[in-house]
Amino acid sequence: MVNQSLVALAVLAGGALLPTQATEIYGNLGVNYHDVSFDTGDAAFEAAQDDSDVGYHVAIGVRRPFGDSQTHWLGFQLEFDEILGDSMVAFRALDYQYAIDDRWRVGAFIGAASIDTGASQTGYHLGGGVMYMNLLPQLDVGLDLRYGDRVARDRLFADDPQSDKSPDFFYDVLSTSLYASWRF
Repeated sequence: MVNQSLVALAVLAGGALLPTQATEIYGNLGVNYHDVSFDTGDAAFEAAQDDSDVGYHVAIGVRRPFGDSQTHWLGFQLEFDEILGDSMVAFRALDYQYAIDDRWRVGAFIGAASIDTGASQTGYHLGGGVMYMNLLPQLDVGLDLRYGDRVARDRLFADDPQSDKSPDFFYDVLSTSLYASWRF
């Protein structure tokens, strides 16, 4: 499993190495609503799972403008979410935003996610969102739609459903996050 403290420290260190002119370092705090679908090869197990819930959303990231128009923003972000009672760490390796005007930005991202279910479980993480800037000075509000694609782990536990189809246990996580974002 990924050591969450070390990854957060690496993100902060990476942000400190970027030139400070026009670089935004920010933190997000909010909630997520998520729906998880399972691919285990056992239809009875999948039907018995409670697959929707609400959890926390916390993130820290760095972005900066590029291009002559300064309307394109590129950065990376580290996210911590609660998914079905387990913690998920996601890294937006490529986090792009486009500034429509002084108040609105839209964006898309791709990266990786890991869910701590007691075994190493990783997969792709992608999505997009919209952000309303300067609700108050330095305080923004964002809404993201995120998808964790086939977050997989080995069948390791005695209560895992068995299948001849695959040695892996898959989650697909569709979530929506609503959060406040503070720019430092």
